[in-house]
Amino acid sequence: MNKWSILILFFFVGFTANGQEEWTLQWCINYAWENNLSIKQGELNVDFAEIDKAQSLHNRYPSLSANSSLNSNFGRTIDPVTNEFITENFVSNNISLSSGIVVFNGFRISNAIKQARVDEASAKYDVEQLKRDVALTVANNYLGVLFAEENLNIAQSQKESITEQRDQIQKLINAGVRPANDVLDLEAQLANNEQSIITAENNRQIALLNLKQSMQLDPEVEMQLIRPGDVKLNYDPDELTFNQVYAKSLSTQPQILSNEMRVESAVLGKKMAQAGLLPSISAGASLGTNYSNKGRFIDGFTTQIVEQDVLINNQTVTIGTEQQIPNYVDNPYFDQLNDNLSYGVGVSLQIPIYNNYSNQLNVQRSKVNIELAQIQLDQTKNQLKTTVQQALADARASKRKLAATQKALEAQQAAFDNAEKNYNAGAINSFEFRIQRNNLQQAEVNELIAKYEYLFALKVLDFYMGEKIDI
Repeated sequence: MNKWSILILFFFVGFTANGQEEWTLQWCINYAWENNLSIKQGELNVDFAEIDKAQSLHNRYPSLSANSSLNSNFGRTIDPVTNEFITENFVSNNISLSSGIVVFNGFRISNAIKQARVDEASAKYDVEQLKRDVALTVANNYLGVLFAEENLNIAQSQKESITEQRDQIQKLINAGVRPANDVLDLEAQLANNEQSIITAENNRQIALLNLKQSMQLDPEVEMQLIRPGDVKLNYDPDELTFNQVYAKSLSTQPQILSNEMRVESAVLGKKMAQAGLLPSISAGASLGTNYSNKGRFIDGFTTQIVEQDVLINNQTVTIGTEQQIPNYVDNPYFDQLNDNLSYGVGVSLQIPIYNNYSNQLNVQRSKVNIELAQIQLDQTKNQLKTTVQQALADARASKRKLAATQKALEAQQAAFDNAEKNYNAGAINSFEFRIQRNNLQQAEVNELIAKYEYLFALKVLDFYMGEKIDI
């Protein structure tokens, strides 16, 4: 989603009565994707990869270049048009076009194109992995806020319950049924409960700040999270096997796919290095012409009588002979360019014999790169195997913990209800009743913690199985 999409999204989301923006988990994730600096950097790496791919594609096309030079010459030099030595000042202009194409270079260009495409795919997988990591972090913090809000609600609900209990005891005291000191313990419980509410509110603010930081959102922005209804569970972790989860994670985790692309890129790099050991063939063509301000052409001839003294019978005699003198006329600029056109085509063969062993060393480097890329892939798979095992174990343990805390909460609720009846009837004292209330409060918190731990554990499994992270 681009920035305009985000703005339009928030426009239609609306606001609550107190001016706070309402956010779902997906909206939080989208905002984080839009503003996360690591994702932006990864997207720029994709842009670089696309540029490299475009360059590799254009390398197979012929090159074409034009050249022109304007020269002013002094002293003795060669006229580029007449190709004669002259000792005078003149101006010349040379124009040329040249083109070349690689006919064969050991398939270096073809492999470079393949490598560029693989590198582009790898860069895109890296961005996808960054997005999934950010989504998991945002989901964790989002659930943390919901947990803190529910914990705060429990504390506030307990305050209401204790206040109601105190008011009821106060009525009995006023009626003379209960002694006046029976209300003192409830007043103390209310004071402790106030502290619990303050602590719960602080925890909620900290959880909300952590969420905003993971989203790159201004801490001053007021936000209210949309609480999901009944969370639909896609599967039971006890019914999943490690091999099922691991196999799916191998085929869906972008980091695995990216590292596989890097191995393939290293293999193509080896083929490109090996091309340096093979002969290469290239072809070229050229077109050129030139101009000189001393350029002339013959426009007819003029007959002249040239007198010459000759010795005949020991006497000097002057004899006149006719000679044809050419009439030189300045040759116009474009006429010279047309008259002086020259063409050329050629094929060149380059055979590597010895170049300081650089080609052989490049091949060795490429082999090491393949091994490094393969090791990185194996390390990533081993790490994934460990995290998948841990995630599956955590999900199963969280499920059992939730079931246990729910049973404990039911038992504590029944015990509290019974204690409340006995306390109101005067069968137990305030100390015994407070113990039952504290036990119920702890059971509610334990059940709440277990519920969110289980929910997050399932989201982690979704993460490794390539599922969308949503609640």
